[in-house]
Amino acid sequence: MASLEALQDRFQRTVVFLMRVRLNDRADALGKVLTALSGAGARAGEVNKVEHQARHIVYDIQVFAASDDQMAEVRTAAEGIDGVEVAGVIDLAMHTHRGGTCEMRTRAPIRSNTDLRIVYTPGVARVCRAIEADPAKAHDPDWQTAIDEGGARLDPMLPQEDLEQLLTATEAMADRPAETIIQRGSGWGALERKRREATGEGAGWPASLVFDDQSLTVEQTPWLELLEAGSMSEPPTDAIPPSFMIHGGWLEQLEAAVAGPAKDNWYAWLQLGIVRYSMLGDSADAAGAIEAWKRSLEIVETPWAHRNLGVAAWHAGDREESADRWLRAWQLHCGDTRLAKEASKVLIRTGRHDEFLEMLEILPDAVKADVRLDIYRIICLLEKDDPAFWPEVEAFLAKPHESVDTHEGEPTLSNIFYEFEARKLAAADGVDVSDELRQRVRDELTVPSHLDFRQIRDPAFDKAKDQGKR
Repeated sequence: MASLEALQDRFQRTVVFLMRVRLNDRADALGKVLTALSGAGARAGEVNKVEHQARHIVYDIQVFAASDDQMAEVRTAAEGIDGVEVAGVIDLAMHTHRGGTCEMRTRAPIRSNTDLRIVYTPGVARVCRAIEADPAKAHDPDWQTAIDEGGARLDPMLPQEDLEQLLTATEAMADRPAETIIQRGSGWGALERKRREATGEGAGWPASLVFDDQSLTVEQTPWLELLEAGSMSEPPTDAIPPSFMIHGGWLEQLEAAVAGPAKDNWYAWLQLGIVRYSMLGDSADAAGAIEAWKRSLEIVETPWAHRNLGVAAWHAGDREESADRWLRAWQLHCGDTRLAKEASKVLIRTGRHDEFLEMLEILPDAVKADVRLDIYRIICLLEKDDPAFWPEVEAFLAKPHESVDTHEGEPTLSNIFYEFEARKLAAADGVDVSDELRQRVRDELTVPSHLDFRQIRDPAFDKAKDQGKR
């Protein structure tokens, strides 16, 4: 059997067992076992010699079977051979998953495709079926019925009293600090510890969560300065600030700073605006945030204050003001890809396509190469409604484009495809593009798979199927 056919044949047999056999020292004994195994409808995998003594040999044989019943047939057939003893059979999926298979590293070694089948699929299904509940009861609207059904399946394998004993035995571990810290996270936990110590709030988390000073980095430096000196150093205006803060717990410190030693500090005013704008619910102070950002701009013009004022203007419904602010932010710091993408999106959403294309021409090559910006470029070319640009659009749609910030369900590329097809159809018929024409395109045309990130069924599939039945 060819290797591909052999692989496909094995996948029809979803359960993997390990059968240990003890054979007398006859040359044909192993062959008879393998023949019997095949005759029962199973397939053999790896065969490993475990022990060889004067009068017998012990082998471990991987058996690919379609079910437990088929494995029972294999065992019966093997035991019926003269000189063969079946020492035992292990269900490898159940055996491997006992105690779990996942840690921070792989607990079960994976050396082959068969190992993967045992550890992952279909092996994990064996474990799931062992605790399979009655679906009607498990999904019963009565919550207690569902709980009782789950408990009835789990209790025989993991009794409640055993869990209670484990909880009692490990309860003290919850508040015990680690003896050795293997890996530290970011320094924000340590900064929050210092802030709470300074305000007398107390830790607010168990002692087992250790946020020590060794985790602090340059990102937390401005905030340590604010805690210790009541002010913060201003970063260079041509560089991205080391960090931004949205935690409302810093509001009092920032307000005290700008009222005192940081009254002419553009960075402190910027951060005060961010905290004011980010407060939850009724505590949010948009007007106070805008005032702080404008004060920051009076001290030093920075892209960050313009960008934040652009956000506030957009939320307030002033699209043109928002686009102007974002465009100015980009002009002050054109080498930042994230700022370029934000400004581009706002320009396009306000219909200022030509300004975006002009902006694109002078972007640094490293920024211009971003796939998302290329997607925006195609949208603008399409909006020109000029067939002279259609070859560029067509060439773009002919190849995959997966931006690093593409999210599941995003319809952007699908929408470009539909709009392009609608405009081509309208041009061919000598009519304007209408909503009816756009709907017709969506009903009749299937989006190429390399452009389709939607998590819906393409309606053209169902229509084509219905037409095929008629």
